[in-house]
Order: sequence, then structure tokens, then C-alpha cells
Amino acid sequence: MRKTLATIEALALAGCGSPDFCAMGGLAGTWQETYVEQAGGTCGPMPTRTSTGYLARPPGCVGTLTFAFDRCSTVFDFTCPVSTTSGVLGSERLVGELHQMSATRIEGSETLSVATNVVNCTSAYSVVAIKQ
Repeated sequence: MRKTLATIEALALAGCGSPDFCAMGGLAGTWQETYVEQAGGTCGPMPTRTSTGYLARPPGCVGTLTFAFDRCSTVFDFTCPVSTTSGVLGSERLVGELHQMSATRIEGSETLSVATNVVNCTSAYSVVAIKQ
């Protein structure tokens, strides 16, 4: 009986390992991010963007960036100041979660809330990032 339990435990633990491609928090290279606004949003479409060294806290922002133990997913909640030379002042908040699907693909969702002296909006987006 003990041998059977040990075998079952070993098989269960083997299934808990992270895939070889998971590296959230240590992703290098260039990534193209595509955003699709979900129904009911008020911020409008976000342009496709390219980033290097995916998943870092944006400069000047405060908040949390937490990686799963297996490095296959992350959750985040950032608040960033907004100021422009044209006098727009306020903040934006980005909350979401991302999951690494392969060595070259990340999927997830993000909610953007913007509050400035010019605009106030909130939108949810589905996100796909592809390594270039």
C-alpha cells in the first residue's frame, strides 16, 4: 500500500511541473502585442505595439507584478501618472493577467482605466503577444 501511495504521489508531483517554455518575468526578445477591446468599453481601440523584454513594470508606475510559481502566468495591477506637454494631467490604471501558451505566444486580458482632466474611460481588452 505504501508503494502504491508513493507512486501516486510521484505521478501527481510530476504533473505539477511547469512546461519547459515558461519564463514569465525573464522573457527576452521583441514581442508584438495586439489588443482587442471588449464590448462596452469607453477608451477605444489600442494600437498594436512592439516591446522588448516583455513584462516589466513600466517606468514611473507603482503597483504589483506577481508571477506564478511555475512562471507560466502573471497578474498585475499598475497605476501610472499621465502628464503631457499639452497640459493633460491624471493617471491610468492597468489590471490584468497573462498566460504563457508557448515559447512564442502569450495570451490574457487587461482592463485599462484612465482618469485625466481631459478624459475618463474604462475598457477591457483581450491581449495576444507574439515573439518576433
